[in-house]
Amino acid sequence: MLDILFFLLIFIVCLDARLLRKYDADLFRGIFHLPKRGIILFLLVLGLALFFPTGRAENILLLILVSVFPWYLLKRDQFFKSSSLNVFPPNEDQKKKALIWYSDALGVILWWAFYVFTVGFVFKRVGGLFFKVESELLPLIILTFLSLMIMLALIYQAAKKFPGQDFLTKIGLRRDGNSRWKVFLLPVAIGLLFAVLSANIIVTREIQPETPLSEILESTSSLGPILIFLVVGILLAPLLEEIIFRGYFYYVLSQRKGAVFAIYVVALSFGFLHVDQYWGDWLAVGMVMALGFVLTLLRAWTGSTLASVVTHYAYNGGVTIFTIVLFALSNPSYFEYKMNMNTLDFEAKERLLEKSLAKKPHSSEVQNDLAVLYTQENVKLEEALTLIEEALKSHPDHSVYWDTKAEILYKLGRDEEALKIRGDLLKKDISKRSKEHQRKK
Repeated sequence: MLDILFFLLIFIVCLDARLLRKYDADLFRGIFHLPKRGIILFLLVLGLALFFPTGRAENILLLILVSVFPWYLLKRDQFFKSSSLNVFPPNEDQKKKALIWYSDALGVILWWAFYVFTVGFVFKRVGGLFFKVESELLPLIILTFLSLMIMLALIYQAAKKFPGQDFLTKIGLRRDGNSRWKVFLLPVAIGLLFAVLSANIIVTREIQPETPLSEILESTSSLGPILIFLVVGILLAPLLEEIIFRGYFYYVLSQRKGAVFAIYVVALSFGFLHVDQYWGDWLAVGMVMALGFVLTLLRAWTGSTLASVVTHYAYNGGVTIFTIVLFALSNPSYFEYKMNMNTLDFEAKERLLEKSLAKKPHSSEVQNDLAVLYTQENVKLEEALTLIEEALKSHPDHSVYWDTKAEILYKLGRDEEALKIRGDLLKKDISKRSKEHQRKK
C-alpha cells in the first residue's frame, strides 16, 4: 500500500508540474531550476538510503519528505505568487477560474500529504513517550481525526476563491432549491437500504474475514477507545468526508473535466482510501465502492452535498444499529452471552452457549466459545475437543480455532500435538506479518 501511495503522490506532483509548465513555461523553468550540485547531492543521499538493508522504502520516503517534497511545495508557492494564477479572474473567464481551482485542488492534496506524513512520522516516533495505549485503535483515531481536520483547513483556504456567499454555499451544503424529499427523505431511504444490506452480510457470515481494522478492534479490550471510534465514525466522519470528497473535490473536477469524470474519480478515490481498512474482506470493499458511487451520483443529481451527507449519516448509523438488532434476533442467547460475558458465572455462560448451539448447531463461533469456556475452567475437556474439531471441519484454516485446540491438547497432557500446532501457527503468523508488511510497503 505504501508503494501505491508513493507512486500516486509522484503522479500528482507530475500532473501539477505539467499544469504549471503549460500555464507559463518560462516562469516554471526559472523557478524550478535545480543546480547540478543539488542533483548530485540528492543522488548521493538516495544511494545512502538504498544502502541500508532494512526499511529501504521508508528511508526513501523519509528522504523525499524532508528534502524534495518541501522544496517542490515552496517553489510551487513562489510560482503562484509570481504568476496571475494567484489573481482571481473576471467573472466571464470561466476557463481560467477552473484552472485556478484545479491547481489549488492539487496543492491541497500535496500539502495535505506533507502534513499527514510529517504528523504520522512524528507520532509514530515520539507518541509512545507521552502516553501508553493497549492497542492501535486510539492512535488510529487520533491520526484519522487530525488528517481530516488538516484537509478541512486546507479546503477552507482554497474554497475562498469559489463564488458564493459563505463556506457552506461554496462546498454545496445548502438545499439549493431542492425539495426535502430530494435531499432528506430519499437519501435517508438509500442510506438505510445500504445499511440493511451490509448488516445482513455481517450477521449471516459465520466467519468474518480478518481485516486490519477488525484486528485492531479485536485487540482493544477497553470500552473507551471503541466508544470514541463509534462517535468519530457515526457523527464526524460522514460530514467531514462528504465536505472533502463530494463538497470540494467533486466541484473542482466537474468544473475542470465535467460531471462524468468527477463522478468516477471521486467515487473511486473514496473507495480506494478505505481499502486499507478492509483489506482481505473484498465484499466490504465492494460495498464501500458501491456506496461511494451512489453518494457521488446523489451529489451530481441534486447539485448539493447535503443529500450525500444525509445518506452517509443514515448508512453509518444504520449499519451499527441494524447489525446489533439482527445479531440479537438471529440468536438471542448468543447475543446475551456476548453482552454479559464479563459478568456471568460459569453455569450461566454454559447455559447460554448450549442454548445458542441448540438454535444454531453448526455455528463454529459458538462451538469455539464453548470449547474455550471448558478449557479455561479445566472441565469437560474431551467434549471441548469434540466441539473444536467440529468447528475446524467447517473452517480448517481458522487460526483461533487451532489455538483453542492446542490449548485443549495441552490440558489433556498431549504436549507434542499441542506444540506442533503452536509451531505451525507461529510459522503462519510470521508469514502473514511478512506479507502484511510488504503490502504496506
